[in-house]
Amino acid sequence: MDKLSLWMILLLVVGLGGCSSGSGTTQSGGSSTNASSSQQKIVFTGASTIARGDWSSYFGISIDNKAVGGIESTELKNNIEGQVASKPNKIFLSIGTNNILNRHEGVLISDISSIIDKIKTASPTTKIYFMSILPIRDTFSCTLVEMYNPQIESKCNSRGVTFISIYSLFKTSSGINETYYLTDGIHLTDAGYQVYANAIRSYVFSS
Repeated sequence: MDKLSLWMILLLVVGLGGCSSGSGTTQSGGSSTNASSSQQKIVFTGASTIARGDWSSYFGISIDNKAVGGIESTELKNNIEGQVASKPNKIFLSIGTNNILNRHEGVLISDISSIIDKIKTASPTTKIYFMSILPIRDTFSCTLVEMYNPQIESKCNSRGVTFISIYSLFKTSSGINETYYLTDGIHLTDAGYQVYANAIRSYVFSS
């Protein structure tokens, strides 16, 4: 075999080895994790606290925000089946502020129970996450929030639903943390939404 043929064989072997090494390098663990998270179908729903959040921006993945400002638990109960018609991997909910502000809190726990039932029936594989109701500047309303959050948590625990308690992150010893609220003492500022998003981030990206 002449020298030219030997050089051609050597170059061919080295070239194939290089391609194999390159293709392996592109498959990093971090990329696959991000791809897995971004491929999940995730729904957020509730009233204005959820509706006003730019969740896709906060998390860097697609979030289907179906929340509607001003609604109470009964309206969410009546519409929840349509909101999980796409069979999402996860749904994050928070509801109850308007029930309390409008003094319709008496139906809140039974409505939440029905919401859970309807999600489980319409989309059995969807993981359900309930966030606690946030504090409100009005003292009496805030007292009701403190009374109903444990009841919501208890209902979630009894139904195998994850309850995420974030109430204390927005409260100080003297009332709400004003840095996180608009002047109405109900809706959140950008800083408030950053706190909210960071508090639930691990649940959004969990498998």
